[in-house]
Amino acid sequence: MAWMPAKAWTSDQPVGGYRHFERVMTGGRGTTRWVELAAVLNPRFRERVLWSELKDPNRWLSGWQPIVELDGDGGLGETSESAALSPHPAETLETP
Repeated sequence: MAWMPAKAWTSDQPVGGYRHFERVMTGGRGTTRWVELAAVLNPRFRERVLWSELKDPNRWLSGWQPIVELDGDGGLGETSESAALSPHPAETLETP
């Protein structure tokens, strides 16, 4: 069976200002295996990450995970990137 990591990844901390990535290329062997990732919001931004780093759940999570951060008031807020990736943008509902 061929080695193939997940297609989508979320970084625990921003990498080049981005947190959601797609796999575009893989290479290497053994401990030097790497995965090249492209930022979802800017596919020209690419980062080559060792497979050993991608397997660290404190740094990377497989799939596109929601990103929730604390806002200035200590409450939960949503980053602009996660809002852009949301399949259903927030809508204003009016009551009759």
